[in-house]
Amino acid sequence: MAAKIYNKSPEKLHLSILLRKKDIIALLKSSFRLFLKNLQEKHMPKMKTHRGAAKRFKMKKNGTIKRGSAYRSHILTKKDQKRKRNLRKPQVVAKSDVQEVRELLGK
Repeated sequence: MAAKIYNKSPEKLHLSILLRKKDIIALLKSSFRLFLKNLQEKHMPKMKTHRGAAKRFKMKKNGTIKRGSAYRSHILTKKDQKRKRNLRKPQVVAKSDVQEVRELLGK
């Protein structure tokens, strides 16, 4: 093989190397396109959970969604003890919002 390379003129040698590079690049491009096509046909992208929603809502076993109460983070001195105690309890998400929250949670 080495003898063949030495017998060629530098111009022909350069052309043959260039042709080989072009062939290799074309082959790589076509195989990469095939790889992408097969990948898209076989797998759908994963559904990702909205991480902000995952921290704020939890699904109960019966399918309802619980959430925390609003109005209990600051300015608590003027709120009655009974009101603050009731705000500690978990609340249930309204029916109108359930579908949207389920989509965010990926369920």
